[in-house]
Amino acid sequence: MSAFNKICSYHFTVFFFLLLPFYCFSNHINGVISNKNGEPLPFASVYIKNTTYGVSSNAFGEYFIELKPGKYTIVYSYIGYQSKEKIITLNDDAQKINITLDENDQNLIEYEVVSNTKNKALEIIEKVKKTKKKYIQKSFTSKEYSKNTIEKRQFKLQRKDTIEKWELDTSKTINFKNDVLKFVESYGDFYCLESNKKSWSYEAYQDFADTKQEQDFVIIQSFEDFGEYNITPQYEVDDKYEFLITLSEIEFDLFKNNIDIKIANKPIVSPLAPGSRTYYKYDYIGFIPQEDSTKIHKIQISPRFKNELLLKGVLFIEDSTFSIKSVELELSGPIQSEFNFENFHIIQNYKQFKSQNLIERKIIDYTIKEEIFKIIGNAVIINSNFQIIDKLPDYFKKNQIKFFSDSAELISDQQWNGFRAIDLKKNELEYVEYTDSLRNYYQSEQYALEQDSSYNKVTLSKVLWEGIGQKNRYKGYSFYIWPIISQFNFFGIGGYRHNLGFNYNKNINDQFKISTENRIDYGIVNKDFKGSTNISIISNDEKYKQLTVGIGDEYKPINRFPSISTAFSRSNYVRSQQIQTAYRTEIVNGLYGEMKIEYCLQTPIDNLDLESDIFNSTDSILELPPLSFEPYKKFESRIQLTWLPFQKYYFKKNKKIVLGTKFPTVNFIYRKGIPRILNSEVNFDYLELGVNDEFTIPHLGKSKWNIQMGAFVNKRSLRVIEWKYFRGSDVGFFSNPLSSFQLLGNTLFTENSYLRGNYVHSFDGNIFNKLPLISKLGLELSAGIATLIIPDQDFAHLESFIGISRPFRIFGGLVKFGVFVSSSINSNGSSGFELKGGVNGYDSFRNQWDY
Repeated sequence: MSAFNKICSYHFTVFFFLLLPFYCFSNHINGVISNKNGEPLPFASVYIKNTTYGVSSNAFGEYFIELKPGKYTIVYSYIGYQSKEKIITLNDDAQKINITLDENDQNLIEYEVVSNTKNKALEIIEKVKKTKKKYIQKSFTSKEYSKNTIEKRQFKLQRKDTIEKWELDTSKTINFKNDVLKFVESYGDFYCLESNKKSWSYEAYQDFADTKQEQDFVIIQSFEDFGEYNITPQYEVDDKYEFLITLSEIEFDLFKNNIDIKIANKPIVSPLAPGSRTYYKYDYIGFIPQEDSTKIHKIQISPRFKNELLLKGVLFIEDSTFSIKSVELELSGPIQSEFNFENFHIIQNYKQFKSQNLIERKIIDYTIKEEIFKIIGNAVIINSNFQIIDKLPDYFKKNQIKFFSDSAELISDQQWNGFRAIDLKKNELEYVEYTDSLRNYYQSEQYALEQDSSYNKVTLSKVLWEGIGQKNRYKGYSFYIWPIISQFNFFGIGGYRHNLGFNYNKNINDQFKISTENRIDYGIVNKDFKGSTNISIISNDEKYKQLTVGIGDEYKPINRFPSISTAFSRSNYVRSQQIQTAYRTEIVNGLYGEMKIEYCLQTPIDNLDLESDIFNSTDSILELPPLSFEPYKKFESRIQLTWLPFQKYYFKKNKKIVLGTKFPTVNFIYRKGIPRILNSEVNFDYLELGVNDEFTIPHLGKSKWNIQMGAFVNKRSLRVIEWKYFRGSDVGFFSNPLSSFQLLGNTLFTENSYLRGNYVHSFDGNIFNKLPLISKLGLELSAGIATLIIPDQDFAHLESFIGISRPFRIFGGLVKFGVFVSSSINSNGSSGFELKGGVNGYDSFRNQWDY
């Protein structure tokens, strides 16, 4: 072969390998990477030599890399181990190649020895920072294929596992079970507008676990909620792993100074941000030669703070342009999430297009620990056919971010084979084949009855502790009878009361749900029957609607948002014989409304025999006797509007999925006590306006605030029960600072106009994580202020707090325990100071703490 032909051949080979990320693949190699003891090496790197195309192994050392048939040199590497090269020839059949790596006593630098690797790395990073300013973001679209797999592996023994010790090879990771929990594929158009708003239009979409008959759309919505009255629908997620499917949308955009991702409660400092040297160390670890004698530099980034959520890994930077060709990164530091993440790893390959660095290939791997199991997630996203656009297609409605074509979920297997940009793994193919073969079975009554059999089975445990239920998914109904343990109420009004209750739900054509909640109870001491029944008709198609009718005779709390001590105090209760109805709906996207009408007879409970009441002695000591007043009839109407501006959403199977808003939420309430109708004795008008929001201060944490003002513009016949009540606090207990006051006592109410404001800031570890030794404790600092002003009484109150808390994982959930110091001053000339302890819960639905 002539020298010219050799040069051309070499250049073509290198050029082909560098462009590997831009091609579709029809084959693959896979295997396990381990050390000489047989222990798997998680997140080891697997790359084609002299390219930026590669993958990483998962938590069990398993790797899977898609390739076209041909000859390759594969490089296997892992920190602290000697890299190994393997020459393979891939034909039409996939190959399984297991690799064993040997430990390395020293960390050798590839290809080039430099006198000062840190200075060289910093020099390159500074040039990348300057270069990124040249990139101009433009709106573009691309064809996107996405594959998302979630597996569940058992990796430890449990007591019930019947396996003898001599059958167990302790040198290897235990893997008794390997179940695919979810497998989702999609193909369509991806849109990214200049404002970084991302949208998807799916030409094909398949959730292979979604072949089962939809049994319910559950909306957590009672007639009256505890706490602040909320009219927006709160959805219950039956499949907790559904959230993990959305992790494929995560992108590490290093061109942003602060990177927001779904599983982090605060932004991550980019290694290319100004001042990033405060957070990262940079090391030059070699280069990849290119055909024109230029290089792709490899810069290793390491976090300086172990308890700060940062990135670590390798940046591949082109020498001539100082643009990022690829990144291999993982999260370092604590991840506060409902899921116990052990690691989160991402590879992003870039393509330069119209002065932009766009992701053409993305691979996400993560591991979650669940007791004796590990959840292994893998997502692969391939983008191609980039084009510049001006706007979204017309079929997207305003603030709609996803669009499913009518035939998206009716795509044949042959069509899917044409859409797939990569091979599927063996267990994925088996799972697809398995679910396809069971599709008709999943829709049958036989399957539904089998699934319901365990729920319908009556056992002594259910009778005593869990409750007895009967469910028929095929016919769409269920009912539930309270367990025996819940029937005994030793803390009832007037002493012991015995409760009985049941719920009933019925689905109608998968569009409407009829739900009833029924309860009766009997007081032994006062020999009085009480009870209530509520019936709701709920629709959640393109527009949420709920109609509720209720009737009852109950002892109801006057303040539905009380402190702990007043929650049980009999001074907070009244007998209410009521009929009420309410209609809720989403008027337009993001604007929810409710019209509620209530007619009731209000009667005091001071005529009851309370000698056997367990809280009677406490009320006597605190001088909190039951409220005394003449019985009266009330007819009240209530209108509430809640606006979530520019609320994001999409439709799937004719169901609207709400994603929330980044703007402040506005809430308006109008209450009217209407006289004379059905002998109603009240006459008042009440107006209330509230705004709440949250925002992040980069590197300093998250702030939340709430402002509320209200006034009785008419109080001709206003009873104390209808006054405005606030949430107070208890001695020694720190309550939610966004909705309560720490140093104003446990009972707060007014019949006048008022203005209140609450603000709390959580530093999310941004202070303590940077202090030596203290950073290992996982402590978090928070502070805030609150004020209440009642002009008609010339009253003004201001309080502040500062506290230290620490998150813990209890029964799979996250809880923060903290100690707080509160102080106050008010217009009465008094001041206060108190040390309190508090508990802060984590809301997995919104992926954030309560405060």
